[in-house]
Amino acid sequence: MDDEYLKQFLTRRAEQEIPATMDLQSKIQAQLAGQNTPRRLPQPRWRQVTLIAAAALVATTAMFALAQTLIQPDAGINAVLVENQIVQIDTTQPITVSSPLNSLTVTLDYAHADANRITVAYEIAGNAAADTGVEIFSNPTLISATGQTFSWIPGSIQQTTATQAENGETFTHGGIISFDASGITGNPATLALSLRLDVAYSMAELRANDPYGMMMAGDTTFNFNIPFNPGRVVAINQSFTAGSQTIEVQQAVIAPSLTRLEVCFSTAEQFAVDAWLSWELPVSLSVNGQPVLDNVSASFAGLNGQPLEADAACRALVIPAALTQQTGVWTLSLNGFHNTESGAQLPGSGTITFNIN
Repeated sequence: MDDEYLKQFLTRRAEQEIPATMDLQSKIQAQLAGQNTPRRLPQPRWRQVTLIAAAALVATTAMFALAQTLIQPDAGINAVLVENQIVQIDTTQPITVSSPLNSLTVTLDYAHADANRITVAYEIAGNAAADTGVEIFSNPTLISATGQTFSWIPGSIQQTTATQAENGETFTHGGIISFDASGITGNPATLALSLRLDVAYSMAELRANDPYGMMMAGDTTFNFNIPFNPGRVVAINQSFTAGSQTIEVQQAVIAPSLTRLEVCFSTAEQFAVDAWLSWELPVSLSVNGQPVLDNVSASFAGLNGQPLEADAACRALVIPAALTQQTGVWTLSLNGFHNTESGAQLPGSGTITFNIN
């Protein structure tokens, strides 16, 4: 696991108190072997957040995210929901638990797959002894039937937790998780997938002594098949100069839930700072002269399903928008880079025009 990658990812969206590394894989394995003792997560501590969004990570990385707000799907996921381009799964599986938990179930709600991302939505519910103040954490891992693992897409994971009330017994947790599908080759008609959810929890008493302590509740795995939308690839091969930087936009991959631009920079040294996962780029789009996007934040990701490297000269620019119905003359404006953690800014403004028929 690349601990620095994980740390920078969490810092990038830090709105929640989470340790700087969450390498919990060994702890998960210990729990599956029968241990149920509190596990403290070491390393520096981060600030309070209300919403977490993820970056592209190696899919086997164990990460637990807590949020305190309702989940709001991004524009791309909302579009495929409205257009009914999802597969409703509605499968519930129990996890065997021990005191203070009384019951725990996980429901895989729906899934969607296209050339840019695989998205799953799930819910966790249960009850525990009154006044224990249970909070649930979850870690999703997605693997194909052929053994291909999928990393998370930057800025596209959302999770929410309803903490057990003071005198109540019930608690809930849910997530909308997007994985990078750009490494899929051959345009298969369907994907056979396996989603594993590792579930952990904390209690009020434990948090009072150690805010980062948690105990493993267990895990469950869902096996399912979903159709795959290959989207379309449009060659662009245009470049522009921003400051001392030459930026080449090689191609666009347009899929129902997400649009991805593959770009190359004459040098990437300026991006390889401490907060190298915190760069964003506002983008605007007009089609046939009509505005479609106005300064929508796009983020970096790796290419071909691989996690982003700090000094990668070529990388993906991920735009969370559904643009498959937009045909004609596209005028895409890139409006300069800014680092959401450090506040640093870099030149990157330019406009490209191309046809989508």
